[in-house]
Amino acid sequence: MTERNDRTEKVIELLMKYLDEDAFIELARISADMERRLAETPNPTMERVQQTIADFFRQRGEDDTFIRNWLLQAEQHCQSYGLPSEAIPAAMLADFGLFRYMEFLYAHGMSEEEIMDVFANAAEERYELRINGMVIPTKEPPKSSS
Repeated sequence: MTERNDRTEKVIELLMKYLDEDAFIELARISADMERRLAETPNPTMERVQQTIADFFRQRGEDDTFIRNWLLQAEQHCQSYGLPSEAIPAAMLADFGLFRYMEFLYAHGMSEEEIMDVFANAAEERYELRINGMVIPTKEPPKSSS
């Protein structure tokens, strides 16, 4: 078995270990919600992203201080990627999606290391990121064997 298949199998085993059918459905809902948000606004403004994230946390009962701190840290983290300023809102929205996935998996008993294994495998499958129409290569795709 190849290294990629081994990683994929490990992720499948992890997800099956921690998630029952209802949890898989909920994870799919989170994924669909984030895909919808990203598709609706491919080039979001900072104001729109901040409102989206703030509304999410308000629905969960978080106070304004928590929300302001979360948004500030998220923006600083996305700036650390070295992206142009106009790409920061889309990066924040994408990171918000990752936060939601990670929080969900953690709540279902996965350790931080196991969650990182899940995301490392997902990232391994991607060859580029698309943010505000910019294509940012993440690695070389495999050479075709034709």
